[in-house]
Amino acid sequence: MTCNPDNLNGPAQHQYEIMLRILDDKYLAIKRRKQTDENSEKVLMPLSINPLESIYLLKNTNQIITCLDVSYCALTDTPKNLKLPHLKHLNLSHNKFTTIPEFFYNGLNHLEYLDLSFNLISSFDATPNCVAKLQSLNLDNNKFVNVPSWFLNFVCRNLAKLSYCDNKSTNFKFLDHCCNFFTMKLEKLELRNACLIDTDFKWIKLIKNLNYLDISNKSLDCDRKYKNKFKDVDKLFQKTRCRNLQVLKMNFLDLVLCPEGLFWIESLKELHITNNFLSWFPEEGIEYLVNLEFLDVSCNDLVALPEKINELTNLKTIIAYKNRIEFITSLPNSLECLDLYDNNLEDFENDLVNDIYLVDFDYNHVDVLEKDFDYKLYSEKRRDLRLQFHYQNRGEDGIKIVEIHPDRESKLSDREEESEEIAKEMAECDKGYDSEDATWVGEESWDSVDKEVKYNVYVDLEEYLYVDAD
Repeated sequence: MTCNPDNLNGPAQHQYEIMLRILDDKYLAIKRRKQTDENSEKVLMPLSINPLESIYLLKNTNQIITCLDVSYCALTDTPKNLKLPHLKHLNLSHNKFTTIPEFFYNGLNHLEYLDLSFNLISSFDATPNCVAKLQSLNLDNNKFVNVPSWFLNFVCRNLAKLSYCDNKSTNFKFLDHCCNFFTMKLEKLELRNACLIDTDFKWIKLIKNLNYLDISNKSLDCDRKYKNKFKDVDKLFQKTRCRNLQVLKMNFLDLVLCPEGLFWIESLKELHITNNFLSWFPEEGIEYLVNLEFLDVSCNDLVALPEKINELTNLKTIIAYKNRIEFITSLPNSLECLDLYDNNLEDFENDLVNDIYLVDFDYNHVDVLEKDFDYKLYSEKRRDLRLQFHYQNRGEDGIKIVEIHPDRESKLSDREEESEEIAKEMAECDKGYDSEDATWVGEESWDSVDKEVKYNVYVDLEEYLYVDAD
C-alpha cells in the first residue's frame, strides 16, 4: 500500500516499525508497519533532507516507534534533537558514521538491539544511556582499536550477544583482569578476524553462559595483521567454564591437527571447522560429543571420516565436501544430510541414497550414472541439498577424472630412469659378495668394538647413490 506523507499519522498507542531506504540517490522510501500487522505502508518522496529528519512527519502523532532501520542511507550524522524514547531496535549499519551519534547519550534509554556494523567508527568509550537494557550489540567492520570497556561494567547486565569482527584491535590485554565475566549473561560471541591469540582464551573461557562462539577468520589470505592466530587451540578447552557451549566455529585457522580438547565439550550441537589443513581425526574422542547434530569439516585434507562417528545418535548433518575421503565408514542412523561432493570416493552403498534425505556424491571417482539406484531420486535429493545450503553454483558434476600433467609425466619418467641406473650400480656393488660365506671372526663382546672394521660399500644419503668406500 502506498500513501502520502500526510497520511503517515496512525492511531494512538500503536507500535510501529519504520524502515528508510535511498533509491537511485534521488528518492527516500519510507516503509511503516504495525508490529501486529503483516501489511505495510510505503511512501516515496524526493531526497532533499537528512533521511532521519523524515521521522518528523510523525511528530504530531502519538504513535510509538519501536523499530527503526536506516541502514544503507549514507548517513554521517543524526539530527541533534531527535527523540525516540520508545525505540528498542535500531539499525544504523552500512552508513558513514565516524563517531557515535549524540542521541545515544541523550535518550534511547530502552534500546535493546543496536547494529553499528560497516561504518567508520573508531571509539565507543562513553557509556550510552541504553547500557542497562542493551541485549545485542553489533560493531563489525569498523575501525575500533579497543572493545568498548563499558560492556564489562556490572550495569551492562543484560548483554547477550556481542559481535566484534573485522576491526583494528591489536590486543585484548585489558580484559585479562576483568572480574565481571562470571556474572555476564553473554551467550553469543563473534570474534572473526579480531587479532586473537592464545592468551585471549583466558578471558573467553570464563564466560560461563556462552553457548555460541566464533573465533574464525574470513579467509586464508585475509590481512594477517588482524587475523586470529593460535598456536594451541586446546588451551580454550582446559579448565573452561563454557559448559553450555552449543555452537563452535573455527574456520580458516590454519589448523593441521584437530584440537582434542573440543571433545570434552559434550554440550556441542554444531561444530564448524572448515577450510583448514586437517588430514585426520583422532581415533577416539568424537564419540563423546553425544549432542552433536551438525558437523561441517569441508575444505580440508581428510582421507576418512572418524570411525566412531556412527556412535553419535543425534547427528543429522555431515558437510564434508572438498576433502580427500576415499571410503565411507559406518554412519549413524539419525543422519539426514550427507555432503561428500568433490572427494576421492571409489564407491558407496546404494542404500545411502535411499536412506538419507539430502545427499551429494558428485565429482568423485565413482560414476553416479552407473550406480544401481534411482538416479532421478538422487538428483532431486542433490538439488534440495544445494538449495538448502546455497551451493547452487557448484562447478563440476559427474565423475572426477584424474589427469597427469605432461610436465609431471616427464618428471616421473626421469625418476624411473634414475631408479634403473641406481639399481644397476647396486648390482655391480653386490658382485663377488656372498652373505652366506660371511662369518664372524674374534670374540663376541658387548663392551668392546673392533677398531679395524671395514665396509665394502656405503650409502650416501644426500645423493641416494651407492658408491665405493675407496
